[in-house]
Amino acid sequence: MSMARAVLGILTTYPDGSSVRGPRWPQWRTFSEIIRAGREHGVLVYVFSPGGVDWRRRQVLGWRVSAQGPRQWHARWFPMPDVVYNRVPTRTAEGKPSVRECLRRLRRELDGRVFNPHYLNKAVLSRALGRDPELAGHLPATIPLRDGARLRQFVEEHGRVYLKAVGGSLGNGTMEISPGARGRWRLRYNPSFGRTRTAYLPSWDALWDAVTRLVRGRPYLAQQAIRLAKVNGRPFDLRLLVQKEPSGQWRFTGGAARVAGPGQITTHVPRGGRRMPMDEALVTAFGDGAARILSARAAALAERAARAMEASLGRDFMEMSLDLGIDDRQRLWIFELNSKPLRFDERDIQRRWVENLIQYVTAVAEESRPLKARSAAARPRLEVPEPRILERPQAAVGLAHMHPAPLIDDLADDGIRGA
Repeated sequence: MSMARAVLGILTTYPDGSSVRGPRWPQWRTFSEIIRAGREHGVLVYVFSPGGVDWRRRQVLGWRVSAQGPRQWHARWFPMPDVVYNRVPTRTAEGKPSVRECLRRLRRELDGRVFNPHYLNKAVLSRALGRDPELAGHLPATIPLRDGARLRQFVEEHGRVYLKAVGGSLGNGTMEISPGARGRWRLRYNPSFGRTRTAYLPSWDALWDAVTRLVRGRPYLAQQAIRLAKVNGRPFDLRLLVQKEPSGQWRFTGGAARVAGPGQITTHVPRGGRRMPMDEALVTAFGDGAARILSARAAALAERAARAMEASLGRDFMEMSLDLGIDDRQRLWIFELNSKPLRFDERDIQRRWVENLIQYVTAVAEESRPLKARSAAARPRLEVPEPRILERPQAAVGLAHMHPAPLIDDLADDGIRGA
């Protein structure tokens, strides 16, 4: 009897949380790379949404990219996955009752094999890593933003302070506060779109009124600003990726530098920042010898942070990215920890990311099967060309009325089943 190889389901939605109705989702490029890597390693990978799961039949209506090109996607019914990779694209979507219920049920059905189960936020980062004495020394001083008097005391203590949305991303809504000349206060602010804006307020009360209007009741943190090392006069930070090896150990995959744009308070590329190889940035800022040491320290710190976060939350993750700063005294600072990293523009890191992900999924799926099933799955695979009869785009309308069984049987034509 033939045994299915490892099956990975990538769970996603539209940004508002609704189920996808066709291959027009965020991150399609990354998903197609994962599907192609799975095809090369005998792992069946497909993309699906909560509305595509048939719990009674234990089958899933999903999408798969054709071997003929990254933009040719086709809908089919697939077996329930061995492993689910949560790539729901926004916190809003992940908070939808239908998405939360789907994740809860998948965790139960798959014995917990739902990785990257939820987004992290800055408050969780501060609490989780702050419990580790070694990691706590790499966290900037942070307090919840609650009242103007406490914030003023915090600014006077640290000189320059960032205000960050607890669930924010890409620097949106970030503010910087610092004392100005002649008793004024400087407020710099990142709107959702465009470059950083600057205002000088005549008094602390005026500053606090401006902050209150910009915050609009959302949860914010105040964080000590770090004097970052610079490349050619511009501050930079590092974006590091760590992933789990097949053994389950966290390992550093790679990293890159992001250099701030002129006049910007963050290093994000959409706000004028530019990409730079990590080693090049470190060598430029600190010299060859120090750069090698800092690179090793950053990698070790990233691995430790991922272990601590996972242990603190009691949930399983298989990858995390970190935003890490280095000050002019070569001290390392953790700014952000992300459970759903965006793709890396650096091709070598992106390639290793996808390869490592497939290797880890294969190991987890293998471990989850009974011994008899593992032995059968280890038999040589029957290589069959990609199917042609179903290699035509399926319209989204009417897919829910297709009977699953014929398409399940046709998976043998995809070179996924073994002899």
